[in-house]
Order: sequence, then C-alpha cells, then structure tokens
Amino acid sequence: ISMPRGYIHHYHVTIQPDKCPRKVNRDIIDTMVQKYSRVFGNLKPVFDGRNNMYTREPLTAIGMEQIELEVTLPGEGRDRVFRVTMKWTAQVSLSSLEEALEGRTRQIPYDA
Repeated sequence: ISMPRGYIHHYHVTIQPDKCPRKVNRDIIDTMVQKYSRVFGNLKPVFDGRNNMYTREPLTAIGMEQIELEVTLPGEGRDRVFRVTMKWTAQVSLSSLEEALEGRTRQIPYDA
C-alpha cells in the first residue's frame, strides 16, 4: 500500500434532525460543501454518512471552533432544512496509518 505523506484532518459532524439514512446525510454534506465555499474552498471532504468527515487540509475558516451551518435540500412539496454542526477533532498521521496497514506496527493509531 502506498499512501501520500502528511496528515488528514478529522471533524466530528452532527446533523439535525438526525435519524436520516446515510445517503441523505451524504446529500446534505455535498450540498453544504457547494453552498459554503467560503468554508471549504476547493477541498472535497470525505464523509462516512454518520459523524466523521475528513479533509486533506484543515478548514482554516473554522479553525478549532465549532461551526453550525444551515443546509436546505429540495423536497417533494417543501424543502427540508438541516443544521450541520462541525468541530475539528484530530490531525491523523498518514505515515502511522500506513505502518499499521502494512503490519509494521501492531498499534492502530487511535485518531484514525
């Protein structure tokens, strides 16, 4: 396995109202990234559909503060409005993750 060097940045995400399927959550995040280019710039985050989002570079517009954004998805009959809260959680070393994946270390990095 060959991975790029450096770090990725982990953000904890909550979406309200919750209990949406992962596909809807991903649509919410996609819409948010397009709408809030001042926060994301050219970054394309990776989202697991629940609570974890990763970016290659830090989101400098929010730093380590928690941010809440409003996202509207068009719906049948009426639009649905969601509140997305994001907070920086950790900086993950890709080198440590690569070592764990290749079996060079037995300890998987906690922040991964």
